[in-house]
Amino acid sequence: MLLLGAGEIGEKTAKAFQSRGAARLTVASRTAERAMGLAAELGASALPWELVPTRLEDHDIIVGSTAASGAVVTAAHTATAMRARPAQPLFLIDLAMPRDFEPAAAELENVFLYNLDDLAK
Repeated sequence: MLLLGAGEIGEKTAKAFQSRGAARLTVASRTAERAMGLAAELGASALPWELVPTRLEDHDIIVGSTAASGAVVTAAHTATAMRARPAQPLFLIDLAMPRDFEPAAAELENVFLYNLDDLAK
């Protein structure tokens, strides 16, 4: 699992996934110190923010919980990741407002994008 954002929502989400058996967790944040701090607390690894687009393919679940003003993962980033893992599904869980993932990513084969509205249902 890759966690984008090291704030309270991200931390609670990561802990929930870990309590349900998520074995490998990576934390990325625009602030490296926050990513490293949360990663240390969770027994996870930290990923430099600028490497996020090139490492999406390494994860089965990506959770977006940043305070960014717009999408941090584009449909193009997601398409590139899927070319490296075409037979493996990728789950994107967008907990951010505004959204961290471009909605067009959901149109890609084997990509499943869920946002807050979907989770509320």
